[in-house]
Amino acid sequence: MDWLQIDSSTLSANQQKVADYLYKQDTKIAYLKQEDIAAETGVSMATVSRFFRQIGFAGFKSFREEMKRRFADTPANKMGTVLEKTESSEVVQSMIQQGKEYLETTSRQLSENEFRETVALLNKASVVYMFGYGPAAALTSLFSFRLRRFGIHVQVLPESGQKLLEDMMHFQIEDVIVIFGFAKPLPETRALFDEAEEKGMKVILVTDLQVFEFIPRADVVLYTERGEMWEFHSMVAPVALIESVIVELGRTREDTAMAHLEELHRLRKKYPFTK
Repeated sequence: MDWLQIDSSTLSANQQKVADYLYKQDTKIAYLKQEDIAAETGVSMATVSRFFRQIGFAGFKSFREEMKRRFADTPANKMGTVLEKTESSEVVQSMIQQGKEYLETTSRQLSENEFRETVALLNKASVVYMFGYGPAAALTSLFSFRLRRFGIHVQVLPESGQKLLEDMMHFQIEDVIVIFGFAKPLPETRALFDEAEEKGMKVILVTDLQVFEFIPRADVVLYTERGEMWEFHSMVAPVALIESVIVELGRTREDTAMAHLEELHRLRKKYPFTK
């Protein structure tokens, strides 16, 4: 919801509760009552009213109408937004231009210190766990594939269920978990943060949200732009971010990384079935 232009630093503690609650509700936001928000967040009606004025609206009613106008967050409507914006003859150019804008936004928003800390944590981790839900699972696949080539022990976590719990029981203090937190909070994400904190693990959160309940709980936060919440979400910037981490990590682990890649080359030559 970048169009809201919420600056968390200007919000009071109670107003931050309202912001976090709204992000959790996803498309339901447009159909909530002001009384519901106050009751669910445990703040006063006056605080809710001040929050919406703080973020640039005349009041809750104008915010709700704007939300109804702006989005209906379904896969079909997200794709429809893309189709409305592009003609068949210019779809490639349009998507490339959009991707460029997402990359530029990511570059501006990304903290260099957080980036360096990410590389340092991954470099010294005993095991790197990764969690991504839905489309983000593709990011965990790419990330884990590259890190394993550097000799890093990576475990991609299941999206949910008993198998996720069985992997969680192996968490250790020297491990690191990378969580891709896009769109709405998940109970699985909350459980992973809870267990990581209990075990003393470091958590790297990759997110496209500026206001998100898990941001204060993460040790490192990497921001990446993917588009507005009602749009077709692009993975261009997240992939570029991952590849940047991979390249810098390869530079940090140059000797060991090259040794593992040489070993892979030897195995390829020895066993031609991989050709």
